[in-house]
Amino acid sequence: MGSILKGGTKVQMSSLYDHNSVLTIGNKSFLSAKKGGEYDCEKATAMEIDHSLYSDNMGASKLIFSQDNIKTEPTSIAPKTIKEALFNIACGKQ
Repeated sequence: MGSILKGGTKVQMSSLYDHNSVLTIGNKSFLSAKKGGEYDCEKATAMEIDHSLYSDNMGASKLIFSQDNIKTEPTSIAPKTIKEALFNIACGKQ
């Protein structure tokens, strides 16, 4: 379910978030979410590019909501966060 695409100093990577209890955003209830991010390994920034919400765990169920081409503004990588861990994987900093 995950992939890493590298091009220059930028890397696109998807990640799966799996939850133990149902989360609700607006009228959408879900147990897992797949998010695509673009990481700039040189500038140490990240931005969300897409996300999908799924009714059950591990994204192996009904698609509840999906949005592509989000392209949020790049944000700095804060230390000791999930975003930093994903940045390290995407940019090979481990």
